[in-house]
Amino acid sequence: MGCAGSEREGSSGSGKQSLSNKPKVELALSEETLGALLPIAVYWTYSALYVLLGSLSSLDKYRLHPRGDEAKNIVSRATVVKGVLVQQAFQVVVALGLFTLSSKEGSNLIASPFPLCM
Repeated sequence: MGCAGSEREGSSGSGKQSLSNKPKVELALSEETLGALLPIAVYWTYSALYVLLGSLSSLDKYRLHPRGDEAKNIVSRATVVKGVLVQQAFQVVVALGLFTLSSKEGSNLIASPFPLCM
């Protein structure tokens, strides 16, 4: 099964190499596993960006709440991170369990590679 648009037409004599000759990049993760783990990676990426932007004092004029309001937070960051990790672990277990129950073979969570087109 090839990738859409992976071959160039009309490249005879022009010295261009067709894209079909390039090696395919494959991950050792199935679509189900990526579907369970990718949202978590996106969450932590956006969280890191939010913390980074929040630490820049040059952006204080764009804040919704003044910095003094942060002292009113009762829950520490460590407690929030622990809660998020527990929630995400539960999310992964449930998602992989549902994928396993709904799959026809039941054992293809890590075995089938997911090809990427580059």
